[in-house]
Amino acid sequence: MKQTLKVFILSLLLSLSIVSPALAKDSNPLVTPTRNRQKFSDLKLLPTVTQNKLELRRTKAQAIIKRLRQGLTSRFDSINKIKARIEARISKIEEANKTAAKTRDLTAAKAKLAEFNTDKYTTDLATFDAKVAEVLASSTPLKLTPDIKTAASALKDDLKSLRQILTDTLRLIIKAK
Repeated sequence: MKQTLKVFILSLLLSLSIVSPALAKDSNPLVTPTRNRQKFSDLKLLPTVTQNKLELRRTKAQAIIKRLRQGLTSRFDSINKIKARIEARISKIEEANKTAAKTRDLTAAKAKLAEFNTDKYTTDLATFDAKVAEVLASSTPLKLTPDIKTAASALKDDLKSLRQILTDTLRLIIKAK
C-alpha cells in the first residue's frame, strides 16, 4: 500500500513538472507582462490616495475650527446679553432711587462695569482668524496647530475675564441693598 502511494505521488509530481511550463505560458498573446507593468505604473494611485486623505483631514479640521469659533462667538454674544441686562438693572434701580426714601449707592458697580472692555477679545479673535487662515493654507498644518490652540486659549481667557467682571458687578449691585 505504501509502495503504491509513493509511486502515485512520484508520478503526479513528474507529470506536474512536465505540464507546468505549458500552463505557465499566457494563453492571450495580446497581453504581455511589460504592458501590464506599464499600465500599472501609469495609474499612480499612491499620490491620489494621500491627496484624498489630506483633503479629508483638511475638511475635518475646518469643521472643528468652525465649531470652536462658533462656540467662542456664542459665548461672547451671551456675555454681551448679560451685560445689557445688568445695565438695564442698574438703570431700573437708579429710577427707583429717585422716588424712594432709601437710596442705593451703585457707584462701585458702575465703576466695575466700566472695566468691561472687548478690545482685547476682538484683537485676539483677529489673531485667531489669521492663524486659522495660515493653517488652512499650509502644506503642513499639523505643525501650526499649537498656534491655534494658544490663540483659542487666549480667547477663552478673555471671555473668562469679561464674565468675571460681570459677576463682580452683580455682587456689588446685591451688596448695595
